[in-house]
Amino acid sequence: MLFASSLRPPSSGLTTPPLEDQNRQLSIQAILILTLVILGFNTNVLAQESISLGDFQSTLRTSLIGSTEGRAFTPNSNLRNLVRGSVMQFVPPGGANVDFEVDRVQLTTSGNLGVVSKVAPGKWMRILIHEDGSFFGTIVVGGVTYLVEAASGQSIFYSTADGTVAESPFANDIVEGTLTSESIAGDVSSTVSANPHVITVGILYDSALALADPNQLLYWIDSLIFSANQTYQASGANVEFSAVAISEYEPGSALEISEKLRFITCGTSSCDPSTVLENGTVSSWRDQVKADLVVQLTRTGTGGTCGVGWVPQSLTSDSVKVLGYSVSAYQNGNGQNCPSAVVAHEMGHNLGLVHDRTTQAGGGAPLYSYGYGFRLSEGYGTTMSYPEKGFSGYIPYLSNPNIVIDGLPLGEPEGSPLSANSALAATRTIPYFEANYENRDVQLIPPAPVLENVTSSSTAATVFFQSKRNIGQPTPTFFTANCGGTLISGSSSPITLTGLSPVSSYSCSVRASNQYGVSPVSNSITVAALSESEVQITEVYIGLQGRAPDPGGLAYWVNQLDAAIAAGQTRSSALKKLTNDITLSAEWDAGIGANDGLTQSGAEAIVRAMYLNLFDRPATASDVAYWSADLTTGRVTESEMVVLLILGAQSKGNADSQVLEFKRQAASYYSSNITSASFSRESATEAVADVTNEQSLLASQNATDALLASSGRSASDISDSQRIPTLPAGALLMLAGLMLLLAWRFSSSRALRSSGRA
Repeated sequence: MLFASSLRPPSSGLTTPPLEDQNRQLSIQAILILTLVILGFNTNVLAQESISLGDFQSTLRTSLIGSTEGRAFTPNSNLRNLVRGSVMQFVPPGGANVDFEVDRVQLTTSGNLGVVSKVAPGKWMRILIHEDGSFFGTIVVGGVTYLVEAASGQSIFYSTADGTVAESPFANDIVEGTLTSESIAGDVSSTVSANPHVITVGILYDSALALADPNQLLYWIDSLIFSANQTYQASGANVEFSAVAISEYEPGSALEISEKLRFITCGTSSCDPSTVLENGTVSSWRDQVKADLVVQLTRTGTGGTCGVGWVPQSLTSDSVKVLGYSVSAYQNGNGQNCPSAVVAHEMGHNLGLVHDRTTQAGGGAPLYSYGYGFRLSEGYGTTMSYPEKGFSGYIPYLSNPNIVIDGLPLGEPEGSPLSANSALAATRTIPYFEANYENRDVQLIPPAPVLENVTSSSTAATVFFQSKRNIGQPTPTFFTANCGGTLISGSSSPITLTGLSPVSSYSCSVRASNQYGVSPVSNSITVAALSESEVQITEVYIGLQGRAPDPGGLAYWVNQLDAAIAAGQTRSSALKKLTNDITLSAEWDAGIGANDGLTQSGAEAIVRAMYLNLFDRPATASDVAYWSADLTTGRVTESEMVVLLILGAQSKGNADSQVLEFKRQAASYYSSNITSASFSRESATEAVADVTNEQSLLASQNATDALLASSGRSASDISDSQRIPTLPAGALLMLAGLMLLLAWRFSSSRALRSSGRA
């Protein structure tokens, strides 16, 4: 079975200023942000905080590919927000925190985010982050190398310290090849072109690896190609390795790794490529997919060896094609995991590169006299070398004397008696391998995404969808959402469309695209844009009551707010007045309102409760100090405070505003779908509790659907009039009279708590 594969793009607590400075500071911030946007700056990266890599767990588990146990690790859910200049924090087992500054960030065509730190001898990090937060990667620090494997939302850590990572993965990994029949390659320039040379790579995997989860296998393969590209490109080689096909092929499970190399090359485990024999099955597949190099992945290597590859002795067309094969293992024969650098190393041999001069002494020579790996002092070495420190001594570069790290050049210049410049040698051989095939794009247009949900505010809709691809296909790199002709594009779910008209219905859908074309349109979902009043009243309910509004209450207060605005009040003043009225309820007084805001302890309790309700986080010490002072001195009331918190967060567009919007969407979904008979304060509270991101929002909406199903109804059964019920005039008058009675009932206690407050 034959699959195709290739490369896709990536994605802020509220500290409120003193009240007398708030409007001025918000205006200054708004002007600053607007100015930066006009100038083309990305305001999301104005300030980068340190991001923890995640936390080790106490359990041991295996990855979805391997069988060796490693330490379970829960990655930070914000890792895909890393940008250049961000600081990744990693705490090794039993060690202190270590900071890694991000140097490069790249989204692969498979949709995984590659992050590379700045490199120092004995300290570097390279990880590839999946959409679920798990990652593959390598971390070198404190004399230990950590090899990280992804596994269903978690990652598994192996290390040289516990013996689960191969220390010398490239032992005995060269097989020299010569051909008796040679012809000179055609007109191939050895100069670097303005655009990268593309080396297409055909990937084969054996039957043992085929037992792994297919998506996990593709993710691992993506990490191998990412590692190779980063190593070569960072070293100055103008090349892009691109996986064009992935297929299962078993060369012989009982064969040693060098025998597997011979088998995939010429069809027998003891053949000599000089006979110009071919493995007919592999060769015809290679011709079909037009793979300049072929990499056979195998579950297990031999002894301590993780890979093996041919080293051509000339640049003739027959030599560079027939010897463009290598084998890389997931684990060596001792059960130790092999590093992702193995594929980069073995393809380096195919390109005519060899080990460092000390290791290579007495062995074969490179195609160019300077195509050696390089050993640095203190036991370190480049990718093609054998460092004295073993795997923990590797620096993820090809040798290049023009690259200096911590004052140490990574090679010796051409012409030197001990010259070592693998980057230059690779640059000069790569065009010959690129000429193996006249490559052409295989049309791999992605299938249509699945539209899962659409939520709305007064002027915006947020489209949630699931990207789809056939196994081996490149992941879509771009998505375009369409709601009633309004189009917005993005690189991942969700996508928010703005500029919609309040109280209008829109049919929404989404398309996916990659470098090969645009997918068919997805399924569609019709959504009604909420009114601005609906959004604001819902947010107030979340802050004051910690729950979604009941349908009747929402409709009543929206009508009250709209009527006040129609009578000439500003929206801000009308909202503050109605928010105060909402606090004149037994529910408020039994909840947050049970705390006396005029006392220090009561005020602090109110502040902490509102922060948890709105932003799902504890208030900071400065948050508590600032707002409790406002409450105890009477500068603001509790109802005014909740409005100011909401507006303050939204004006900053930080993490608090994002959490609040997720909670608001969950509350709106609940209130617009639930019936009065199904409503309860408990379920309304559960609808917004712990909702902080897309996953928890979808979980809340699923819980609402389950609640509807238990009552014999579904969201699709409920008409628009049932979602936002309206009340007849007589009922409104009755409710108004009831509210007057409630206001009189609580007026004496309210007067005590609001006296002296402007």
